[in-house]
Amino acid sequence: MVYPMKYINFKYIFLSILFFIASHATAQKISDFELYDQPVLVIDPGMHTSAILAAASDGIHPFAVTSSSDKTLRVWRIGNAPTLYSTIRIPSGPGDVGEIYSLSISPTSNWIAASGITTGPNKKEQIYLLTFDGRILKRIVDLPTSVTNLAFSPNGKFLVAGLGHKHGIRVYDTENSWAELTRDKDYGGSVTGVDFTGDAHNFRLTTTSVDGYIRIYNANFVRTVKHLLNPDQIPIAFKWHPDGKKFSVINRRIKKSGLKNGDISPHSNNVEIYDSVSFDRLALPDPTHPIYQLGTISWSEKGDNLYAGGRARGGPHIVWEKDGLAPHIIRNSGATNAIRSLTRLVGDELLVPSADPHLAILNKSGKVRWHRSSPNFDPRRQKSNLSVSADGKIVDFGFKYGGGVRARFDLNKLALTLNPPDDGVTTKPLQNGMPISDWVNRRPVHLRDKKLEINRNELSRSFAIHPEQDKFSLGSDWHLRLFDNKGN
Repeated sequence: MVYPMKYINFKYIFLSILFFIASHATAQKISDFELYDQPVLVIDPGMHTSAILAAASDGIHPFAVTSSSDKTLRVWRIGNAPTLYSTIRIPSGPGDVGEIYSLSISPTSNWIAASGITTGPNKKEQIYLLTFDGRILKRIVDLPTSVTNLAFSPNGKFLVAGLGHKHGIRVYDTENSWAELTRDKDYGGSVTGVDFTGDAHNFRLTTTSVDGYIRIYNANFVRTVKHLLNPDQIPIAFKWHPDGKKFSVINRRIKKSGLKNGDISPHSNNVEIYDSVSFDRLALPDPTHPIYQLGTISWSEKGDNLYAGGRARGGPHIVWEKDGLAPHIIRNSGATNAIRSLTRLVGDELLVPSADPHLAILNKSGKVRWHRSSPNFDPRRQKSNLSVSADGKIVDFGFKYGGGVRARFDLNKLALTLNPPDDGVTTKPLQNGMPISDWVNRRPVHLRDKKLEINRNELSRSFAIHPEQDKFSLGSDWHLRLFDNKGN
């Protein structure tokens, strides 16, 4: 297959010009919020093109919604063969404006609550209330900072917003034009978790915060508990057990030295289970298991499995089983980057989005039932896979991680060809004949016994020797360097 440049059309890919229009309910101009006021050209392949940041499902509707740093929300119809139902683009602008970090679906109405970075610098933030097909129903405005968490109450009557910095929570009444019902500003840091337990008639709200406290509210949103779980740890994720008698928390250990202003170490996370009355710790997974950077948790429908996602040595997705909480790693979700969210679906399945971007649905046994891979070109793990013609005008490469899906770009024909023939037109890089070692994803690189220093915040990724073998080029995360054969 050959695609002339002006007709490039991979499956699911099309070019579209999109107008970002603010809600008709507002009287302000788009420019007042520092949003785009001109059409923006984007590529839409029917899948997120950047890291998936959040996901939500109410466990009732056959829908799930995901958001990404590509500034889209995508609504998926979950069934035997999941399909993309709609792509939603809220008003967006330059930089991060338009990225959505928090999502919630109402259990009683076809509403999506979404928020993140919705305005320009030093502007008030807002929450969008949307339908599944993308219509803007309402904007809750004048929030002092970004919303870190959103959650609808079990009866769908209230929406709780957890805020960043020290702004606490706000509760909105969905049956009273989304008016603010109450707020709690007694927080010493950003809200890190918001979750309900109970039914439509009797429920409790719980929040966690960077200040280390867990707070519990009754059905009237009166705070009844403020408890410091551990003075040396910060709760960064929270989820009630289905029985409402215990809960799980991911705690991140505070690094006592070398950091300032309460900064925390990203490499020491514990998944713990507590009694909801006494706050006694009930269980802690095997501390000898090498885990780190976990940031999201979810229980199975009956509470017999606790799932934790993030990054782990050996795989990005971990499951703790009930009996002894012995962890084992699921390596077949298809993700190659950090798990950002774990969302329980109808039928006790698990929606697993990652930063690849990659989206998977796992069944009860942890097997992948459905997945949607990244549509992006991914040059990682292709150390000798790039081939170039002598005149530099024809390039062969692998489109996918590790070199899969071979492709050829021909500058002479302005054409992209999939699965090109092995015709010798292009040549792979020369990587033998010089004593170079430790160059694959490493630092420092060695030429014989000499260290070739690169920046401390980057790794060596690629390497090629000049045909005359008197010099070589080293590609790292941020730089391309040329050395002579003595390492200068």
